[in-house]
Amino acid sequence: MKKALLLFIAFTTISLGGLSAQSFSGLTKALTSSSSETQQEALLNQSEIQNLIAAKLGESPELTDEAINYLKNNAETKSEISAVIAENPTSKEKIMDYITSNPELLSKAMDYIKSKPELMEKALKLIGM
Repeated sequence: MKKALLLFIAFTTISLGGLSAQSFSGLTKALTSSSSETQQEALLNQSEIQNLIAAKLGESPELTDEAINYLKNNAETKSEISAVIAENPTSKEKIMDYITSNPELLSKAMDYIKSKPELMEKALKLIGM
């Protein structure tokens, strides 16, 4: 057992010694970024967090535009959101009220936001996280 542990430590030391500082730094950044995105996605999967974001989604022009554009271009939601836009062509606020009150549309919009790390980060900042 001790021999296996010593071999493992020796192998690890030799392997890490072969890495340049730059590649090790890049690896650390990649792992940190991936971990951060995973944590953000875990937060967005919580219904309480989604409710907070839904309540404030209309306060961010960028997130509002992204959500509406995504739903307009999604085959499953295109006809419904197009009808809402036709009824309220100048009011993004009313469109967002409709989206946030419709569980199916809100779920699609939240899934889209979760799929884009930069949008995920903005949504979390919107609620102070």
